[in-house]
Amino acid sequence: MTKKVFVSIIVICIFFLTGCSNDATNNSGNTGLPSTDEQIKNCSRSAEGTDGVTAKSEYNIYHIGSYITRIHSIVEVNTNSKVRLNEERLAYEKAFSVYDSLDYYDYNITVNGNTLRIESTIDYKNIDIDKLLKIEGESNNIIRNGRAVLAEWEALAKKTGVTCS
Repeated sequence: MTKKVFVSIIVICIFFLTGCSNDATNNSGNTGLPSTDEQIKNCSRSAEGTDGVTAKSEYNIYHIGSYITRIHSIVEVNTNSKVRLNEERLAYEKAFSVYDSLDYYDYNITVNGNTLRIESTIDYKNIDIDKLLKIEGESNNIIRNGRAVLAEWEALAKKTGVTCS
């Protein structure tokens, strides 16, 4: 897998499977624990590039029945190349900047040693769905009739190699 393809796959996974903004705090006040009526689905994906870059993604999908209430994700990209790590950081920052105007899209990008870590949360109960759809478009989206649909997320995730337990 070439560097550009690897970066593209990771960025696409993040775009379609999670949300982000320029605010490192969670506007929704969620504690990270499911509410009494929420269920949680845990999913993950690992990838390895030919140039020694590896990536691991973990997704916690909070849902009530067939509708997603929020998604929390952690993506870690590892490489021994500081130049490559910086390229990856810049690519993620650029990709997520389109969501900066949305409340309830929260993310934090950090670099620690050889690891780039992207942690994000999207709160579908409170996000402005119309603004979200203006940014993302309606094709290849998990939103149906104004709500995030679990089955749509699972189908999209499966196409990108994500597995759920």
